[in-house]
Amino acid sequence: ICLSLPEAERGTQFGAPVWKAGTKTFVSTHYYTGRLKLSFWVGRERQEKLTKEGRYHVSAYTGHNGWIDLDVEERQNWDEIKRLVLGSYRKFALKRMLAALDED
Repeated sequence: ICLSLPEAERGTQFGAPVWKAGTKTFVSTHYYTGRLKLSFWVGRERQEKLTKEGRYHVSAYTGHNGWIDLDVEERQNWDEIKRLVLGSYRKFALKRMLAALDED
């Protein structure tokens, strides 16, 4: 999903996979709690709504900046993940990346 976006690249951060739009991370993964979680930027307002559902938690180190963790250990909703990826990408992508995305 991430690599299908214009100029998105895979990298690592603190030993875990991340995906970047230019130099900015827009999706990261971690296993800090013994469960696989994906992290996305959603903004502070949306964090509050999402945390009402048990699969979401405010990210430990980046939550104050609008990031949220989604627990994907047991089940995944790929449509939901795609929406979260796209929203986070749009936050960090450069204008030319967004123009390329909107062309598709």
